Amino acid sequence: VVALCNCASKFKKASRKYPWSFILFNDVVISGNHAYAGGTIGLISLDISDPFSPEEVSVGRDNYGEMTYGSIEDVVVAGEYAYITSYGQLAIVSIKDPERIWVVTSTDEVSASGVAAHGKYAYVSDWEQGLLVFDISDPKHGEKPEKIGEYRIFFADAEDVMISNEQAYVSCEGILGGV
Repeated sequence: VVALCNCASKFKKASRKYPWSFILFNDVVISGNHAYAGGTIGLISLDISDPFSPEEVSVGRDNYGEMTYGSIEDVVVAGEYAYITSYGQLAIVSIKDPERIWVVTSTDEVSASGVAAHGKYAYVSDWEQGLLVFDISDPKHGEKPEKIGEYRIFFADAEDVMISNEQAYVSCEGILGGV
């Protein structure tokens, strides 16, 4: 994490409980005074209220106390939840308490790369299946997100998805296509 300002001498890295040299971050999203970074050790919550001295406050855990699923590809925050994709999974992480982030539920029936959340749906770009739509209207009870739709993309791997004006846009091997 680097603070951007007019004064280059004030740039700092966030303090870490793990050696920086072993961690790669694939995505970061900001919500309020916290940044959620997904990388090779899972999802990390950082307090960024002081942009010149961000502090790690939590590492995502599942119900068994283990770190969140491996290397995270994409992170999106909507309300009290972060939606993350990692190798073969879509996970919903409670971020209500940024000092105790934990996996509420997940599904492992995907080859997920990207995720977007809009209303009561999560849209997942899947390398093998294309665009998948999951019902995420009630994650509190630990039920696996239910797949309610899909849009097959042939001859290309879906890499990322964005939602704008009620449209899902999926990038595939460098090609941007609207669905």
